[in-house]
Amino acid sequence: MPLTHSLYGHRLALHTGRMTQISVRPVQPGDGFTCAQAWMDAGRYYTSLDKANFQIPTEDGLAEWFENLNAHTEPDELVLVGCIDDHVAGFVAAHLSRPDADAHRQLARHLSVSNVIVNALVVAENHRRAGVGSALMLEVERWAREQGAHVISLDTNIHSPLSVSFYENRMNYTRSAFIFRKSLQPE
Repeated sequence: MPLTHSLYGHRLALHTGRMTQISVRPVQPGDGFTCAQAWMDAGRYYTSLDKANFQIPTEDGLAEWFENLNAHTEPDELVLVGCIDDHVAGFVAAHLSRPDADAHRQLARHLSVSNVIVNALVVAENHRRAGVGSALMLEVERWAREQGAHVISLDTNIHSPLSVSFYENRMNYTRSAFIFRKSLQPE
């Protein structure tokens, strides 16, 4: 797939061969509603895969929650939206994690260098597989390099054929850990 990369903007060819303009920009006031819509789509998708670990968020007040959340980002945080025809189609949130003072004593090498952690990547259902997620992740990677990060980490549900395939096959990420959970029922 041909790709030309520029700061906060991508032009991606779809599998159909036609070109789609995908722009990436920092989140701004007014994006809360479409971020909330994409978040609800993600909630429905992941809940359909794993009801024990996911839920559909409460929709009432969700757009306002996103507006408030996006208005208070810290310098080491990044929140970007991916747009198709100036319509927000998805977003990514990430943060820079710097090594602790005792990082030289850690076993895991990535804890001794600056790394970026992707907290969330969601694309609205009607825009999935159009290149929005790729454009957003490429901008996170560019930002991570600018911050001096050596590693990008994220997690996703192991049962998601959509996201596992995206990260491994499309974005060239590798699996490096498992997260184990056990539900504790009251006795």
